[in-house]
Amino acid sequence: MQQLVAHLPHGALLYDSKGELICVNQKAIELGELHSDLDVSEARFSIKDISVKRDYIANLFQVLKRGDDSKQACRVTHLTNKQSPITLLLVPFGIEHTPPYQEQPLFNEFEVGAMVYLYDRQHPIHVNSNFLQAIFGLTETETAVCELIAKGYNRNEIATILERSAHTIKDHIKSIFVKTGSHTQSDLIATLLTSPVYPPV
Repeated sequence: MQQLVAHLPHGALLYDSKGELICVNQKAIELGELHSDLDVSEARFSIKDISVKRDYIANLFQVLKRGDDSKQACRVTHLTNKQSPITLLLVPFGIEHTPPYQEQPLFNEFEVGAMVYLYDRQHPIHVNSNFLQAIFGLTETETAVCELIAKGYNRNEIATILERSAHTIKDHIKSIFVKTGSHTQSDLIATLLTSPVYPPV
């Protein structure tokens, strides 16, 4: 799993079921060097803004104890400092480690850990719009809305950027929910950000 995290094309962290940080990839460390609000090293991840840090920690433990409520499985924290706008997507995962040769398994059977993806909105990774349209049957406008959601913009900001009313954007988001099988915006963001992506040109 640590090898997978190391090769992801964006910043990522891996937590165990108790909320202990297991690993941080090089992309996350590089992101930490660019943003004064983050303290990132191979063994540490911390957010300096206390209110955002509280939100992040609360989201992390909600992900770890999500139980059977799949609607609340993924959580999102936004670091909205204008100099370093970052979206942090927290995604739960379960791993079964029960081979007899493994003396101290990283996870007990079916325990839930968390993967955290870090997206820098000033240097974003772009969602593959062709992928979204082909897989989910989205319209061009719905795809544009998805791309902006993935970059961390809220409904009113999207309305301004696309020169549409907030009500129209709300209708587009409802349609996107139906087509992508999402129940909440967190679900949608998880679907978007974990789809095939390409670094900016």
